[in-house]
Amino acid sequence: LDQPGEFFFDKDSMLLYVYPNASKADPSGLDDLRFASLDSYVIIEGSRDLSLSNIGFRHSSATYMGDWDVPSGGDWALNRQAVVTIRDSSHITVENCTFHRLDGNAVMVKDRTRHISIRRSDFEWIGENAIVLRGTTNGFDATSGSQPRSTLIESNVMR
Repeated sequence: LDQPGEFFFDKDSMLLYVYPNASKADPSGLDDLRFASLDSYVIIEGSRDLSLSNIGFRHSSATYMGDWDVPSGGDWALNRQAVVTIRDSSHITVENCTFHRLDGNAVMVKDRTRHISIRRSDFEWIGENAIVLRGTTNGFDATSGSQPRSTLIESNVMR
């Protein structure tokens, strides 16, 4: 290691070597060293009448090497996971929450969801998408209803 901020994990010895950033107040640079190990914090599936309010979500792990879908058969892909995943549920509210420095998707609303509200929340330094609405179809036939419907996204700040 020859530059501040570099690290190396030795799988054989299970040791992490860190060259700390010396610009920190603590000369060792280890006063605020964080390791993210989760890419998904909350999974709401098959639920009804639930609210997530005034919760802060921070520092999820990177997902760029995770499982991806190609939803349109085109030249782009979408990570399947999010810090908050809402699936096959109805009347769920995410309100006044903070999503900060997440290395993947923040909120994913997927499949047969109805009446989901995401309001007055802050999304900052998000690695992928702030909010994803993801459904499935049978080719071009979307009549199965396996898509988010009646979703309200209002008064959020995304930066």
